[in-house]
Amino acid sequence: MVETAVQIEKQRPKRSRWKKTAIIVITGVLIILVISGTAAYWLMRKSLPVTSGTEAISSLTSPVKAYRDKNGVPHIVAKTLKDLYMAQGYVTAQDRMFQMDLSRRQASGQLSEVIGEKTVEKDRCCR
Repeated sequence: MVETAVQIEKQRPKRSRWKKTAIIVITGVLIILVISGTAAYWLMRKSLPVTSGTEAISSLTSPVKAYRDKNGVPHIVAKTLKDLYMAQGYVTAQDRMFQMDLSRRQASGQLSEVIGEKTVEKDRCCR
């Protein structure tokens, strides 16, 4: 008598092809969303003015203290007028980035992209 061994394999249910594809697509979309969200956050934070910490400006002859009060108004303390004017120009340039962007958009007729339908006529006139 010959004994035969019967192997019983537990078969896993096979996932259909569309389920695998859906998982891959969803994973890819999530990765793209995370990367684009991180990039957008970084770009937004990068465009904001530096309002704390120290900045090195090579043309200053002595340390200058510039701080903002609770309303965001800058106050500058410097030893010389030249240092005061340099620091004042730096702080003003930080605050004017939004204004300069709006002026650029107005000149090129793209102001409605930011503000909305209120400025469509101005955009038509500038274009």
